[in-house]
Amino acid sequence: MIGKVRYSEILNLHKRAWALIFPSIHKEPFPYAVVEAVLLGTIPIAARVGGVKELLDNTLASAYMFTPGCVNRLVEKIKGLCMLDRTKLQLLVTN
Repeated sequence: MIGKVRYSEILNLHKRAWALIFPSIHKEPFPYAVVEAVLLGTIPIAARVGGVKELLDNTLASAYMFTPGCVNRLVEKIKGLCMLDRTKLQLLVTN
């Protein structure tokens, strides 16, 4: 067992993170990790499935969704986000 991570540590990690990678293939009705990331200003790179699709459709974050199980598209989304400069990244997070 790895143990629990304090919530304050999770918040600190979100401050430094550029993205949350959420490659789920399950139709989760309410993907708490994605909701939390969005609320904390971390861009979710997520599979277009279940609640994720419902939450992120029609938002700027929808550009970083990919088909579940499509590893090549996931890699493309990660590379695309990594190529943004800080200014463009901040615009994505704040809009």
